Amino acid sequence: MKIKTIFLTLITILSIGTRAIAQTTTTTTTTTKEVIKPKTVLLINAHLTYPGLSEGKLNKAFYDKAKEFFLSQSYKVLETKIEDGYNVDEEVEKHLQADIIILQTPVNWISTPWIYKKYIDEVFTSAMRSKKILSGDGRSGTDPSKQYGTGGKMQGKKFMIAASWNAAEKDFNDPTQYLFQGKKPADVFLISQPIIVFRALKFLMAITALMFFITLILNKIWRIIQFI
Repeated sequence: MKIKTIFLTLITILSIGTRAIAQTTTTTTTTTKEVIKPKTVLLINAHLTYPGLSEGKLNKAFYDKAKEFFLSQSYKVLETKIEDGYNVDEEVEKHLQADIIILQTPVNWISTPWIYKKYIDEVFTSAMRSKKILSGDGRSGTDPSKQYGTGGKMQGKKFMIAASWNAAEKDFNDPTQYLFQGKKPADVFLISQPIIVFRALKFLMAITALMFFITLILNKIWRIIQFI
């Protein structure tokens, strides 16, 4: 129950300022009802099943809870379960339509499953060729002030990572820990394979990284902590 409450609280924070609402303006002679277009959220499940080892139940539970919440708030929900397959062109369009993008992923060997990297390679490369999402890496041969990673066309979108870890809360933010050496989960992502993925979403794609929502599991006790 505590996990569900915290998760719903974070999702609620994510939706503040973006929820679709109907506004009514009344004058002495006429009443005008202005309906704002419903917001759209893209949910991506990057879990890769390993039978008997990793069935994806936890990630599916969070994915389903997010979907339930956004539907209850009248959002249009777009879905991608990478393991089930996808159409590259359709995924590009989903990113264009979405106001919020949520990646639900396990952390396998300090990274996302390889199918998510493959997904990013295919979808973003297609979007780069079509120039629908980005026009390049941002640099210019004639203007040295233009920096690498600034060629995105998706300014204003919000991106959230919901990641499940096998590490414990105590393993982070502690310089005495052997593996992470005081790093936060966000730091670990940025120095591992997904640097091209998450930094592309945050910078190259010009998407606002709203928060890291990290699930830490130890001895079958799920603890949730939020990293901004």
